[in-house]
Amino acid sequence: MFRMYGRIVEILRYQSTSTDGEETITHYAPTQEEAAALGENVQPLPLEADAWMDGLEVADVPDTMAEALKIRDMGQTAYLALLKRQEQQAPEALHAASADLMDLIVDQELRLALLELGVTEGGET
Repeated sequence: MFRMYGRIVEILRYQSTSTDGEETITHYAPTQEEAAALGENVQPLPLEADAWMDGLEVADVPDTMAEALKIRDMGQTAYLALLKRQEQQAPEALHAASADLMDLIVDQELRLALLELGVTEGGET
């Protein structure tokens, strides 16, 4: 069980209870201190299979909880493999973007040189 704190996944490791009239309310929190502040009878929760996600920062998307649920459903091994593939592809994408940028710079420099010489695009002076 987890919650989102902005884009950060927090695993809920403790529970406590409080009463509202006759109704007992169970609270869940990532820390023992927070659980104690919410209620009494603080108990640790059993460690869950998605505890590996604690502290994980998800993408900056409108629904961060949905993104975290996708990652959880993907599983740790698949998620780490995806990160590794993205990490390997990043330098290639950066190199391609850098080459495109250099082409634009060279094109702009050529146009400026032609303008300084008084040559228009049609080749007239």
